[in-house]
Amino acid sequence: MATRRTKRPQDDWAHAELDNAIAQARKAGTWSNEATILICDPSCREELVRWINERIWPGVLRMFNGTELVPDPASADGQPQIRQEGMSETSMSFVFLMRRLEDAGVEIGENPYFCRITTQCRRRSFFIQTDFYLHFPESIDMARLKALLGNPKFVGNPPKLSYETGHGDHPGILIVGFNFGSGCGYEGMLPLETMLAELAEHVNYLRRLIRAVRQLSTDYDSEPHLRAVVRELEKCFPAE
Repeated sequence: MATRRTKRPQDDWAHAELDNAIAQARKAGTWSNEATILICDPSCREELVRWINERIWPGVLRMFNGTELVPDPASADGQPQIRQEGMSETSMSFVFLMRRLEDAGVEIGENPYFCRITTQCRRRSFFIQTDFYLHFPESIDMARLKALLGNPKFVGNPPKLSYETGHGDHPGILIVGFNFGSGCGYEGMLPLETMLAELAEHVNYLRRLIRAVRQLSTDYDSEPHLRAVVRELEKCFPAE
């Protein structure tokens, strides 16, 4: 005797989400046999988006009050661009750039640094990823960069060296990139205050690093300025 399959409550929203995702993929011309579709519970997604817009992003803005730094969400309206991450648990993220006030209107290649912070949040956990790039003139003595590239304290999370061709009248630059991620999970609902406190602590470290990098940019031949940058990098980007 055949048994009737019981329709689960989540089937309606799951099927609706899948249909919408497929329609969007086809409209964008990305639908194929190998297309990856991300679906999640709309109520969970909406809750996380609300957290970001109403509590997390305002908290980020507050932590920069009274400093020489500004958080830049790199959007036309000044609001974070929220996206869904491809993870097993519904996860929403947003990115913001971190700059000094006087650097906010300067082209990326003309700044002595580039700092990007990605914040992911889920109902019971968060993860913060920081990417920091130092820009050096291509004429710099490569041997002087050993303090960065060969520093034993970066073993396990080594920096990356690349070269970017200059645009227009600008010379090329050497780029040394660092990255670091940290997060935490909880049995209950994510305590947003704890997340913001950890982010604020890291921003404070980055603030000192940016100050040291801008000092170095006034005289790339200065060994004391370079050593100061290395000390701050060791605090911001530990190997463990």
